[in-house]
Amino acid sequence: MAARAWHNLTTGLAPPEAHRTLEAMRAAAVRGGFEALAGFAFAATKVELAIVLGDLADAMSWANRSRLVGRESRTWVELALIGAILALEAGTVDDATRALDDIESASGRFEDPGWIPLARAVLAARLGDHAEVASHLSSLQPSSVPASILVWATRDLLGAGVEPDTIRELATDDGAGRGGRIIGHRGGTETLEALLAVAEGHTDADALVDAARQVEHERLDTTTKTGHLGVVHRAELELAAAELALTRKATAHVQSHATAAARLLERWPGARRDHALALARSDESDAGDRGGLTGRELDVARLVALGMTNGEIAQQLYISRKTVSTHVSHILAKLGMRSRTEVAVWAADEGLALAATA
Repeated sequence: MAARAWHNLTTGLAPPEAHRTLEAMRAAAVRGGFEALAGFAFAATKVELAIVLGDLADAMSWANRSRLVGRESRTWVELALIGAILALEAGTVDDATRALDDIESASGRFEDPGWIPLARAVLAARLGDHAEVASHLSSLQPSSVPASILVWATRDLLGAGVEPDTIRELATDDGAGRGGRIIGHRGGTETLEALLAVAEGHTDADALVDAARQVEHERLDTTTKTGHLGVVHRAELELAAAELALTRKATAHVQSHATAAARLLERWPGARRDHALALARSDESDAGDRGGLTGRELDVARLVALGMTNGEIAQQLYISRKTVSTHVSHILAKLGMRSRTEVAVWAADEGLALAATA
């Protein structure tokens, strides 16, 4: 009873107090021989708290250590799934592959959360296999994936050419019972819609991003359980704000939002932090009046000059293929050109192709 009471008290506490309460829980659980709390529950909560604090290495350490015992437990499956997600965040695709293979080898011994193919799709996106991404997504049912999980996956899916509406169709706000307490939290619908609106170039994207940032901030203030990978949610919204500012050549805002994202990801290394740092160092002051193109249109023109397809540009810039197509159309119209070849020649003359290569 004492162990259970200490465990329940961790909810709602700030991480330092939660860690102290958790140690008391484990001590009581060990005295009572309550292995479920002394082992898995202790480790699972350590993973959650590390995620709240944005400490990727600590979260991965606890997830990996706790998976060494009790493979028959559903909690083991939860930790294996979060381990795969964290490995992808860190860029260690081999570890993610092993974790997902382990889960599938245990098929039949646990309740399938229903969205494991999404993790496979993100893995395929990281490996550049867009056909495999589509194949895995096709096995998912509409309204089957918690929005909080889709926020994590959106950047990779858009980069692999998945249309925003396809992502929307998968989303549900009901996280209960879909992957357990670590990876099945409710929430994230506002953040997901904001990210997709930015990818589509909606006129109300700014307002949606601002509203979602407020929701995520309030969620962080009210509970230690901020939803799945709350640090990723908040960083993605800052990156979205930076990318919106980039399209308007608002360099100061680009750098401030990107710096905020990098600060959130200070202990969360990987592609997201690399992207934030690159944006924080961006400087559009050399753009001048190059045909009236926005910062994002100049980015697209640079990559067109390198001979990239719309799909490759989408993956490079983490936007949808449809958005790339819109940018290309705007570039052609503003420059009074009819083909990508003409754009490539113009970009070379402007020195943009050289900048892209660098």
